Amino acid sequence: MKVYFSIILILCVLGSILCGCHKEPEIPNINVFEFESGVTSDLYSVCFSDQEDGYIGGEDGLLLKTVDAGKVWTIEMYPDSSKKDVVGIYFSSKSMGIIELNDFNSYSVDDAKFLFTYNSGMTWIHCDSLDESDTIYYKIIKEQYRRTYPHKGAYYYSPDLGFEVISDEGVNYNGLIYVYEDMELYQTVNTGVTYPLYGLYFVDDYNGYAVGQKSLLKTSNGGLYWEWLRNQTGINISKNLYGVYCFNSSMGFAVGEGGTVIKFNE
Repeated sequence: MKVYFSIILILCVLGSILCGCHKEPEIPNINVFEFESGVTSDLYSVCFSDQEDGYIGGEDGLLLKTVDAGKVWTIEMYPDSSKKDVVGIYFSSKSMGIIELNDFNSYSVDDAKFLFTYNSGMTWIHCDSLDESDTIYYKIIKEQYRRTYPHKGAYYYSPDLGFEVISDEGVNYNGLIYVYEDMELYQTVNTGVTYPLYGLYFVDDYNGYAVGQKSLLKTSNGGLYWEWLRNQTGINISKNLYGVYCFNSSMGFAVGEGGTVIKFNE
């Protein structure tokens, strides 16, 4: 009797160990707060140059700025009358940044226009009109555009490895993510959802967020497992989200349909 009991006990212990090996990673409890930005236009991109100063890009050339960590957003002016959507924003420092103007439904960079600032958005310059003294900065930004600048849901966070949401004319299907190494596709990641995804941001090799059709997802193991995050009332996000930016693995902003701005933190 004791022998059988010992065997059963050993099997239970082994079972617990084996189950533990396949246990899904624990993701910290994230608070998700949904609020309005003061505008009703769709918002496509978001980036912060530091903990206080941030920018949001939207349809028909809309550009918003905050200087108080997102509490208040004001409309920014810049010299362009094309009314193209602001689909990408990247700041390499508090003062230097670039915005991409393009049709949100276009995924070709050939259709894009770029504006550059060297003074925190006080002045914006078309990249094709930079003088020789600014060319070095332009080349730096252009290099980061290929490596770390988010374009239409793609974010290359290191020189050799990047993640891009699969896209076809601006629409992403089946929750799939393409993974590139040295700019070549080598892996396809399934997030576990079948809704379209529009934006992605990784803060390191393991922690990242994806946004899409009424969805905000988080991974803590490089994309092998994704957690569907909900707002403070415990229900799913009510609007489509198009852009996301993270300060770290547990805090950031997402923007989307109808002027929606979402802040999430641990």
